Amino acid sequence: MRWGCIPAVVIAVIFVTGCAAGEPSAESTPSAAPETSTTPVEEESSPAAASEPEPLGTIADIAGTKWRAEDSDGDFHNITFAADGTLTIATMGISAESSWSVDGETVQFTLPFGPPAGIATMTGTLDPATQILSAAGSDQLGELTMEMTQIPLE
Repeated sequence: MRWGCIPAVVIAVIFVTGCAAGEPSAESTPSAAPETSTTPVEEESSPAAASEPEPLGTIADIAGTKWRAEDSDGDFHNITFAADGTLTIATMGISAESSWSVDGETVQFTLPFGPPAGIATMTGTLDPATQILSAAGSDQLGELTMEMTQIPLE
């Protein structure tokens, strides 16, 4: 884990105890037979499909995209490449900003992890066929790699 300050994990247990007093139970509520329709219904595109990100043609198209990254330490991050060259990394509720730029077929970016790791300097390449962004670099703790998949912007 490369973050210097990670908030303590809070574990909460919630007990669900059934129906509230005064509500009819499923056993005492009569149910109507389900209605059937013979009218054809056009299929609509699902909301999940509508929010899927557009595939990138090249790494030059990375501006305005968000990625889910797993690094070589096993940590997960959400990384956003804003159109103005700002990069935002969010991990376990902590976020930080940095910068990115495209250089030919690669994207160069820095990840500000804080002590003891410091700033990771990364170089990424996009596989257009799989839409996987693979990045490699290093920080004060050593080598670091990431595999990223594009996710919808929120």
